[in-house]
Amino acid sequence: MNAFARLAMIVVAVALYGCAPPPGARDEFNIRLTAGPRNAGQIGEASFASQGDATSIVLTLSGVSAQVSQPVHLYTYIHQGTCGNLSPKPAYSLNDVVLARAMSGASSGFTLDKLAPVPLQKLRSGGYAIVVRTQAPDFDAEMFCGNVR
Repeated sequence: MNAFARLAMIVVAVALYGCAPPPGARDEFNIRLTAGPRNAGQIGEASFASQGDATSIVLTLSGVSAQVSQPVHLYTYIHQGTCGNLSPKPAYSLNDVVLARAMSGASSGFTLDKLAPVPLQKLRSGGYAIVVRTQAPDFDAEMFCGNVR
């Protein structure tokens, strides 16, 4: 093998190694959640992290409408589509735990931890939206929505 071929192999190997995530690295990202009409003025964020064949999701919400019963129960769904154009039936229902935790040290605000049974890369590439809703008797309304990108 000549020197040029060896150099080319080294350059390719370094380039490939440089593109790979470091061992133990996790794929993570955040999206902004937009408040629904009955929750105007509130803000939210969803943090996504790869957990092998599943995705960990942490929802951080500034608050909910005053009409929502206490303690706050929020239901989370992942739909195909985008906010404002969701599929009628959720692709994933993430409602093993629905009791929102009050954020410590804050006068209002809640967090929810979810585990979606789908790899993060599928969520990122499949045109999905995450929706946080109330249920009856709290007018079964959309509190937040965010497009997963």
